[in-house]
Amino acid sequence: MAPKRAEATPSGDPKKPRRVITLETKVKWIKEHEGGATVSAIARRSSTCRSTVATVLKNKEKLLAAVRGSVSLQATRLTKVREGPILEMETRLLAWIEAHTQRHVPLSTLVITAKAKALFAALKAEAGPGFDVQFTASSRWFRSFKNRYSLTRVQMPNEAPGAEESFVQGHQDAVAEGSPLQASAERQEVGAREGEQDQKPPRKFTVQGLAEAFADLNGALGKLEAMDPNPERFAFVQRKVQDALFTYKLIHAEEKKRMKQAENTRCLCSVDPHNLTGVVKFLFLRLSDDPQVQPILFGVFLSMYLVTVTGNLLIILAVSSDPRLHTPMYSFLSVLSVADSGFISSTVPKMIWDIHTQSRDMSYAGCLVQLSSFNLFGCLDSVILAVMAYDRFVAICHPLHYPVIMNPQLCNLLALASFLISVLESQLNHLLMSQLTFCAVAEIPHFFCDLPQLIKIACNKSSTKDIMMFLIAAVFGALPASGILFSYSKIISSILRVPSSGGRHKAFSTCGSHLAVVFLFYGTGLGVYLSLAFSPSPRKNVVASVIYTVITPMLNPFIYTLRNRDIKRAFQRLLSRTAEP
Repeated sequence: MAPKRAEATPSGDPKKPRRVITLETKVKWIKEHEGGATVSAIARRSSTCRSTVATVLKNKEKLLAAVRGSVSLQATRLTKVREGPILEMETRLLAWIEAHTQRHVPLSTLVITAKAKALFAALKAEAGPGFDVQFTASSRWFRSFKNRYSLTRVQMPNEAPGAEESFVQGHQDAVAEGSPLQASAERQEVGAREGEQDQKPPRKFTVQGLAEAFADLNGALGKLEAMDPNPERFAFVQRKVQDALFTYKLIHAEEKKRMKQAENTRCLCSVDPHNLTGVVKFLFLRLSDDPQVQPILFGVFLSMYLVTVTGNLLIILAVSSDPRLHTPMYSFLSVLSVADSGFISSTVPKMIWDIHTQSRDMSYAGCLVQLSSFNLFGCLDSVILAVMAYDRFVAICHPLHYPVIMNPQLCNLLALASFLISVLESQLNHLLMSQLTFCAVAEIPHFFCDLPQLIKIACNKSSTKDIMMFLIAAVFGALPASGILFSYSKIISSILRVPSSGGRHKAFSTCGSHLAVVFLFYGTGLGVYLSLAFSPSPRKNVVASVIYTVITPMLNPFIYTLRNRDIKRAFQRLLSRTAEP
């Protein structure tokens, strides 16, 4: 029998050949559907229109009856499937879309139609000169392609007329199959897939990472706008980029919302909150999770702690053992050394021990003790700096009355008042923390117990507690700072009235060390609490806190000894007496 010729259409062109779906394929679809597969999934896997699969499933009873009766339905034309180069191109295109969708690569009409033309051009090149099928990748074809394969996730943006065709024509070389750029892109895709199979690095969206990516992209768009001589082309590209980024912006908003909800419910347990001693356990943030970095951190912080404590103890011994240094200024310097030693000892020894033992937890009682000692010595630092500023004010502005005003009784009273004010501030913070309730296990995004961080993770936090904390900080932090500013404003105005430059330099040199310590202490402290308020990264906050709690106390002895000849001489006399038999 001669082969059946293709029927002619009214226009005279022969119809495209059709292929009948076999009975085995239809039975396979029925079994997959009975096994729980959806119509869309079956259509996508078999590269068939969804309506085709639905028709087969609708005629399920007839097909099963034919199977039971051993009736051959090879020629039954219930459904038809497209054949030829367009079907082959659509099959390859569908596999390409699925691969990009699984990797969460954003797609658009322009990208898909450009890829379709590139695949069709490759098939045409493979077929040779006898290939006479035409394909234009029109919008009508794309809508039919979407409906045929149930590609509901690919949306058609509102584009300017002719934009798609101009984009495809202008970038045909870049997307053509077999071009150097395409080959390079495919090699990169294969390498990326192999790397993912070997290493499988974790992928996770973060608010900071998305914000940085948006900033980088906006910067790149700004540079392109400045270079592109065609404003219409840049506007088109910018619109496409914004459409592609829409999904990531939604993810960014969801991540911000999730972070805010996580901050409001920062408890790690599902039980009722408790704050009884021995029940609550706080978990600190590690400086680094890398096991190779842990010994380095242990050695660095242990060295800095020993240097700080040794330097401050030497200052205390030098002042107490040398009668020439029994003056108000050096007496207050001894109190400052005690405050610095206690300030660093309230946080760093625990951190060193945690690094050594690979632990990061602390009990409720231990957190209360650390919080009280940290606030006690921190406030003592602030108040004694204000007292030393007053001492410099009397010495420079009222030099003749200095011995009378700064008598031993007033100096002792000022030192005692500084200590009592610090104890009061510490107990107020202690009382404020005792009103907070926590879950049995609570995570602190810090390396020590700091009141602002504790209020953030508390289960019963409120705006009243925030206001109380800021009031305490304002009274016990801002008042000493105001006293320092007032004293130095009077000192500067008095020094500027000195006629000789030598006299002004000598007057400034008497308060240079104190002024450097003031700037170091208040500057780093202000930086810490500004970073807590505005920086979302706990790691950056920890770095700022390390500078404030570790670096500042360590530098204070160096500042006073390197710029003070009296302290140097006292050290020499102390060493000479120690060396004598």
